[in-house]
Amino acid sequence: MGIVESSGDAFGLEAAGVLSRIGPDVKDLRVGDRVIFLGHSSFATHTIISEQLCAKMPDDLSFEDGATMPCVFSTSIYSLFNIGGLQKGQVSRSHNLVLRQFHSPPIVQS
Repeated sequence: MGIVESSGDAFGLEAAGVLSRIGPDVKDLRVGDRVIFLGHSSFATHTIISEQLCAKMPDDLSFEDGATMPCVFSTSIYSLFNIGGLQKGQVSRSHNLVLRQFHSPPIVQS
């Protein structure tokens, strides 16, 4: 389709996993953190990826579910800001819902 650049020799664009090593400049992630990430050639047992393309994954989220989220999340954010023109200070219900998935504590129902 030509939407996402690809080298053509690898498979995968999003994944979830556990960090086994980190570089010296990594600030917000630690070995053992569960993460979701965007990156070419992610359909592999190991990959090297920038911290900027990773997000910590909630403990109650399965790896299978986590691996499906990066492209959907990125598409939602891109659409709200670049296509929808959402500006600082404006509110969007869908924007609030999407960001809450990664930046708010889980809602406990009794």
